[in-house]
Amino acid sequence: DVSEMAGLVAAEANLGFGVICVGVAEHHEHTLFSPFVDELLHRATIPVMIVRRARGLDRPLPPAFSRALVPVTGGRGSRAAQEVAFSLSADLGTDLVLTHVVNRPQTSVPWPFGRSLGDDPIYAVAEGLMAESVERAEELGVRTRTTIREGVSTADELVTTCEQLDVDLVVLGATIRSVDGRPFLGHHVETVLENSDATVVVVALPRVDES
Repeated sequence: DVSEMAGLVAAEANLGFGVICVGVAEHHEHTLFSPFVDELLHRATIPVMIVRRARGLDRPLPPAFSRALVPVTGGRGSRAAQEVAFSLSADLGTDLVLTHVVNRPQTSVPWPFGRSLGDDPIYAVAEGLMAESVERAEELGVRTRTTIREGVSTADELVTTCEQLDVDLVVLGATIRSVDGRPFLGHHVETVLENSDATVVVVALPRVDES
């Protein structure tokens, strides 16, 4: 029984573990994840790290990834994903590209690494987020590159950026929510999982009860 198996895993995880790691298949009919993973996300009280291997990969995952894309926002999920990516880079030497997508109703525009965007307040916020992430990485001895993108859709722009920068890993953060009775990780996370050919890692945090 799927519910019983997920309950057993969740109960075991509560005995002092810090994270649950689970691999997911590329496709499930009419759903993003299997019923077991959905149920596990519902029950989890600690972070769940979801790994979806690269599409078309006919061999085990590589011992090291060459380049990883890490979206940067101000949320706790994003910070958790960055911590995972920084640790990965420190251990394996993976080249990290931090990116932030500015939503605007116009054709997306890629901006070169490190380019200043002047006094635009929207970009000032983006650059501030980037600076904080770079500082955290440097504290761990990890060097990063940054790029700010413009696009109508954050999700679509992330998928395009993965292709343009030829990344083989994407590390995303999310907070688990429930929509129509199933776990929801956010539109941009689910779109990247559905459309990116790279290996995707999602650090999914349980929702914090603010009551």
